[in-house]
Amino acid sequence: MLRSIVSRILPSPARRAIKRAIGAGGPDQAQILAELERRLGCDVPVFAREVCGAESEQPVSSRTDLYGARLKKYLSTGVDPEAEQLPLSAAFYKDLARFYGECDLVEGNLSQSMKRLAFTVVPYFHCAPGRHSSDVKGTLPLVGLLPSLSSNRRFVADALNGLAQVEEIYPERLVREAWSDHPHHYPVLRDLVAKSMKGVSREFLKVFSGPEKLQEMLIYQVQLELALVDLMRNKDWKLVIAGDAGLSLPLTLFDLPDAVRPPVAYFEHGLVYGDPFASCLARADHFLVHGTRDREIWQTLGISPERMISVGCLTLDHFPSREYSEHVRNMARLKHGLADSSKAILYGMDWQSDLIDRPSTAETQDLVIESLKILSEKHGIKPVLYLKYHPSPGDPFFQKSRVDYPLHEFLRLESYGIVSRLASDLESHFPLSDCYLSHESTTLGDAIGATVPTLSLDYHARSGRPILDHVAYEPGSAHRYLSLRHSPAEIADAFAQILSLERSCVYDSCLRVFNNLYDCGRTTGLARFGRFFQETVLKTGS
Repeated sequence: MLRSIVSRILPSPARRAIKRAIGAGGPDQAQILAELERRLGCDVPVFAREVCGAESEQPVSSRTDLYGARLKKYLSTGVDPEAEQLPLSAAFYKDLARFYGECDLVEGNLSQSMKRLAFTVVPYFHCAPGRHSSDVKGTLPLVGLLPSLSSNRRFVADALNGLAQVEEIYPERLVREAWSDHPHHYPVLRDLVAKSMKGVSREFLKVFSGPEKLQEMLIYQVQLELALVDLMRNKDWKLVIAGDAGLSLPLTLFDLPDAVRPPVAYFEHGLVYGDPFASCLARADHFLVHGTRDREIWQTLGISPERMISVGCLTLDHFPSREYSEHVRNMARLKHGLADSSKAILYGMDWQSDLIDRPSTAETQDLVIESLKILSEKHGIKPVLYLKYHPSPGDPFFQKSRVDYPLHEFLRLESYGIVSRLASDLESHFPLSDCYLSHESTTLGDAIGATVPTLSLDYHARSGRPILDHVAYEPGSAHRYLSLRHSPAEIADAFAQILSLERSCVYDSCLRVFNNLYDCGRTTGLARFGRFFQETVLKTGS
């Protein structure tokens, strides 16, 4: 009985402490109980003293309200004189009288606490036993969401809202919750990993500055795998959606045996690139695609069209009109104090300085800076340079990006008449830009939706299929595709070409690319995914 009382009236930390003391029957149990009873007697206020208090009790205020007066009269007489004018209130008073009557059967001041639960409890009178609208979420089918999905996360949540209970599965939380109750297992696992890795060559371990770093990575991976297996076994997952197949958590999910693994859908966070660190390792039952380009890449990798669900554009229902695009551009420039004649370049930077077969970030930064110097000296164009570090302030990758591309290095451009400014986000800075500079990032697709010309400097010598597809770089396009192997002069020429384009050319070019990238708009994509979930995953039919 006391456990039930404690669970209702005390905050979680105090509740857990009291439960432990009561369960253990320790020497402080009587003291804790006495203190709890004292507080229940003096610190729990009387519920609605003006309405439900005894006649001898003084109200805490002089307030008089219509509903309080009517409710007080109903509780004393069982009759509501205003029932014909306000029938809903009368019905509710009947429920309240029933509920308050049960509360009065609870001993002590706990009855006052219980009366304050009326709004939550009374609706239970009008539904099946144990079932209330607040419990609906727990009855929905369970869908798991693995990182990294970025903007895809909101799309999935909107598509399955009301159809499923979406639970995000983070590696750190997964390991913490699974292993926190087994503190003595970690040193055993650590010793086992160290013993198992004795045969690994010293030359190989030098890559990691010694064996400890790699051992810690392997320990964490083992913890993650065992925790994921337990999670998949312990819950009835109808679908798990994975993104970024290069990460260890999705790879573990793909490798689980059929008896443990639920149906899996793969939804790459952005447009599919097809590189071996992500797309080529994806093994799922279903693949979510945006349009023609994604579909063709997955087919090249051996995925049949029958396993693909087209969701189109995740942010727009249709491509914006030219008039709207120009209006948004003018408003954005007005907000940031840019004259119509001023040119603006938005640079979306990455953070990974150690990928295979690519120049370092220092070399990349120098190349961009030298290109802009030539743009100023040779072409006479002195743009405002907006810098957006990846992906957002506060995230660990933002800090890594700031280290890889020091802000003060860009300030060297001031002597060439180029002003550098820090952009807080991409979305509000796209419209004011005359060129979006990136490195084969999926944010290039966002730039297209904002009708912004693009210059993509590929890390890998343009060895993969372009993010914007080949149609983006046809003759007369507002988009350019080079690599970090091109010279600063060649990159400066590309900047000059883009910055001299007519706005009509920019709009037509972006529209053509948009239609090639996306099969449909956001609402249609949401409906398609929702229908797929009901008919394929839940097999409920249309």
